[in-house]
Amino acid sequence: MNEEDEKEDNSPSFTTSMIAKRKKNEGEMFEFKYDDKNGEEKKELQVFTQAIVSGSEKLLMTTIRDMSYWLELEKTKLRGKMQTLAFASAAHEFKNPLNAIVSTLELLKPLLN
Repeated sequence: MNEEDEKEDNSPSFTTSMIAKRKKNEGEMFEFKYDDKNGEEKKELQVFTQAIVSGSEKLLMTTIRDMSYWLELEKTKLRGKMQTLAFASAAHEFKNPLNAIVSTLELLKPLLN
């Protein structure tokens, strides 16, 4: 075995996988993973492809959009809405029984004195 074979392969590796097919105007979503010596980075990409015909020439235009930031922002917004809804529901559930207890005690107050 020579010295080059013993060296560790430090070249980055890429993998992609399709996440979901969307409607025509929403493109297709792919997950892109990039592995290097610093760790793994994952991005979600939205890909649009459109055929363009100009006279006798045919062109294919592909647009790739990194949706990772937007999707993370949407998750954060949804998490905030869900927390607000959960706290409002919990407050309502505690408020009604407490009101019933206070009302009952107010009714019993004259009988206790």
